[in-house]
Amino acid sequence: MWNNAISGRAMRHLLLRYCSWLVRPRKGAFLALLAIVTLSILIMVFHGALQPSVEATMASRQPEDFDAGDGLPKVTEKDPVSGIDAQGRLLVSGGPVKPFKRPNSATPVHLVISAFRDGERCARTLAFALDKAKYPSRLHFRVLQALGKGGGAKDTSCVHHFMNEYLPRFCQKHSNEETAARVCEREVMLRLKAWTIPLEEGMGPAHQRGLLNEMLDFQVTDAMCMTTDSHMDFHHDWDELTIADWYATDNEFAVLTTYPVRMEDGQEEKSLGNHVDLCGYELERGIPRGKTGSVLATRQGDKPYFTMNWAAGFSFHRCHADRNVPVDKHLTWIFTGEEVSRAVRLWTHGYDLYLPSGITVYHNYTAAKQEFWRYQGLSQFLTGHFSRQRISALLQLGNGESPDLGLYGLGSQRSLEQWVKWSQVDLGTARWSKFLRVGSMKCSKLKRVPVKDVQRLNASIMQGGLPLRPAGTIKPVDLQL
Repeated sequence: MWNNAISGRAMRHLLLRYCSWLVRPRKGAFLALLAIVTLSILIMVFHGALQPSVEATMASRQPEDFDAGDGLPKVTEKDPVSGIDAQGRLLVSGGPVKPFKRPNSATPVHLVISAFRDGERCARTLAFALDKAKYPSRLHFRVLQALGKGGGAKDTSCVHHFMNEYLPRFCQKHSNEETAARVCEREVMLRLKAWTIPLEEGMGPAHQRGLLNEMLDFQVTDAMCMTTDSHMDFHHDWDELTIADWYATDNEFAVLTTYPVRMEDGQEEKSLGNHVDLCGYELERGIPRGKTGSVLATRQGDKPYFTMNWAAGFSFHRCHADRNVPVDKHLTWIFTGEEVSRAVRLWTHGYDLYLPSGITVYHNYTAAKQEFWRYQGLSQFLTGHFSRQRISALLQLGNGESPDLGLYGLGSQRSLEQWVKWSQVDLGTARWSKFLRVGSMKCSKLKRVPVKDVQRLNASIMQGGLPLRPAGTIKPVDLQL
């Protein structure tokens, strides 16, 4: 293009020189007329050549010039454009895909909670989430609880305890009169969906989360989801702070995830200005398990950065992540393995895992039990062995016969080999050790790996995913609240 070879000022100078030569008196009226016509044609031609296109304008914009409200992504001159989607967003080859809609105070936020008994703490978790949210009216709850029939504190219903003990107090606090309080209670319960299963069918946290993913039904595409545990507390305005952190990634397929810090007195003051750095795995019986996170200072202006880990205690993302890459419900009777399975599957499907830049969720570690093990017999032990085989097959560890993973296998946007090279995670076999480099890995230094097909990734926002309630699976009891 001429606008790349010559400046507009130089072009105008040449035009004026040429026309002044044409209209000299010795050339006559004919040449004067020719000069006028020539000038008009050249102005139109060069104006089109010098006027930058929309693509060129976008390519010249710097990240700080991006207006999140204009619906257009940030691209640079080095970024090849792959296409334009239905919302008018330019799709950059390799991604990332920019958020198709900016979250606001009405954007639904679904808390997805799996509980094994733990009814009283689970009810308190719902209450904390509501009471400390900046916009509690946008919160929705999806709860699956393994519950016994014996009664007592251990078998307290999470939802009924919340409804009887905590919800009236919340609504009285936020309503001026009794009628408004009753309306408040009714509106909250309309946004709460709960199911129960017998204790003997609660075959571990991954199994229950997988069942819960099958029953999630989101009415709007821009809904946000938070997977968390049943014994949590929250920072004041946690919903707005977490959404702002997610949006700062400028990535529709971002997943904020880390291990929450412990609940304690003065927790908000102690966690202010810090974040949890969860980076890497260590082997436990041949299966990678996330390392202990470190609390680090967050500098002003810091944004979330990449990690190779996924943490079940805190995972915040668009809800299409739970639809497109659900937790593997066949990982029964295991504890270690769920997180690396979900991390690898999310990453190979095109999602990017980030560590939050702040702390908005707290975990009660004082009575963290794994009571589901009490219901494991010989047949369940063998089932746990099959679960470890599934993880070995997913990670291509070559240990015995490989089961068909079906919907719970790797994605096609990136490869497992790319993940190992990028993350430098030691999977414990010679096949993968050749990709490891000498030296320590810092997640803050990780760079994003491009996806294979950005248009297909973008299309997955609206389509695909796990069919709701596949045949032949456990059907939890709907509480019909």
